[in-house]
Amino acid sequence: MDEFLKQVCTFIERKQLLPPGSPVIAGISGGADSMALLHVLDRLCEPLNLRLTVAHVNHQLRGESSDGDEEFVHIWCQAHGRTFVSHHVDVSRLASEMSIGLEEAGRVARYTFFNSLADQSDAMSGNGLPAVIALAHHLDDQAETILLHLGRGCGLDGLTGMPAKSGRLIRPLLEQSRVAIENWLLSQQLSWRHDATNDELFTLRNRLRSQVLPAWSAALGYSPATMLARTAQILDEDRRYLDLAAEAAARSCRRDDGWQVSLISAQPVALQSRILRRAWLEKTGSSKDLSFIHIQLILAWLPTAIDNQMLSLPGGWRVRIANGLIDFFTDNGNNPDNQTFQTNEKSSWQTVLALPSDADQVVTTEIPFLNLQITAELIVNDEQIVYNDTTEYFLLERIRGSTVRFRLPGDRIRQAGRKGSKTLKKFLNEQGIPPQNRGSMPLVASGQSVIWLPGLAAGEDYVARPGSQLDGPIVRLTVNVQAVCCHDSPDT
Repeated sequence: MDEFLKQVCTFIERKQLLPPGSPVIAGISGGADSMALLHVLDRLCEPLNLRLTVAHVNHQLRGESSDGDEEFVHIWCQAHGRTFVSHHVDVSRLASEMSIGLEEAGRVARYTFFNSLADQSDAMSGNGLPAVIALAHHLDDQAETILLHLGRGCGLDGLTGMPAKSGRLIRPLLEQSRVAIENWLLSQQLSWRHDATNDELFTLRNRLRSQVLPAWSAALGYSPATMLARTAQILDEDRRYLDLAAEAAARSCRRDDGWQVSLISAQPVALQSRILRRAWLEKTGSSKDLSFIHIQLILAWLPTAIDNQMLSLPGGWRVRIANGLIDFFTDNGNNPDNQTFQTNEKSSWQTVLALPSDADQVVTTEIPFLNLQITAELIVNDEQIVYNDTTEYFLLERIRGSTVRFRLPGDRIRQAGRKGSKTLKKFLNEQGIPPQNRGSMPLVASGQSVIWLPGLAAGEDYVARPGSQLDGPIVRLTVNVQAVCCHDSPDT
């Protein structure tokens, strides 16, 4: 057995990725990494008694080239006697329908197809072993993923990268670099297809792959991918410990009617947000929608919150304090008509951003629906610029007459520090913001030019930065929770 194959097999055994006799759905595009995965699995079929199904998704994005990828994988399966299943998806249309980017739409299409095949396999399983879905993510993919998450300001969960095993998903090549994979294929005289779109810079991941990581490698004198993966492994161990600690802490704070605020506030800061996320998951059944900024606003509110106060959250949910307990509830029964009404009402709401007229004045702009407000105050010089996730600084004269509202079609943003502008829709796609969350994100805008999207970005033409040549007074904008008293009964 050659060294590459030996390393991959050792990794598979160490992580227990392929129990003998398992049905395996292998996602194969025809590229170098996926073909390496296919050859590895093919060689393990006999010793591990694997039942291999090769699954290919034709994204219909590159015309004859996409069809050529499908044919290439199909011919290989015919030559090696492996089951081949393909699925055609108009990813461009899917992206438009779901209001997401092409990259995300392709991922949704692939995972949906692979999971459907795994479900079918489980239903027909004769030995009771569940199907696994083998994906070809490798070491460089891991490094890119960590950098993507780091650039979005994630916590430990994002910095741990992709796991070798997550539910039915497995990644046997996760410790192998792209170079090692291609060198092995060449040494074995194995061919693969090249997707030219991977060389284009229209996606953030491609820019990281083609620009950032090579520049970083040149500066360091070695590839940072291995070190990033090692960091992810260390952080994953820390995350596991925090998860166990948060689970125990959440149980100690749990009461029949909610979670005791005083006990949550007494926990280390590292556990408080995790307790809130566990409470949210328990009540809503979903880990989505409760973003970092919502968590931070709740935590900032708790120390001064009093009974019968509440805050609005995405999806018609609210968080309320009652008898010293915090709990999540919904009063619209998730009624689609109510949600449509709220969305329409939000889309038509806007107000002029209140700005101070002198240095001693602090003015506020109220944001209904979310129980938030934006405070504005002048600062004397840029030495007072201190950042956090709910604060940003702008040139006063450039944001006069701006409005506070929710997103509208045609909004654009020129992100600070970046060249060129892009649609807000494209920016939110790149940031990985779920479409259902976007209607609950207030912003400051001048016409359809986005000045500030709190917690995410500020507009280059408006923002003030320390040390830059600033023209005129600087105003500090901060998003704050505005607690609302509610004396209704819990069943209202």
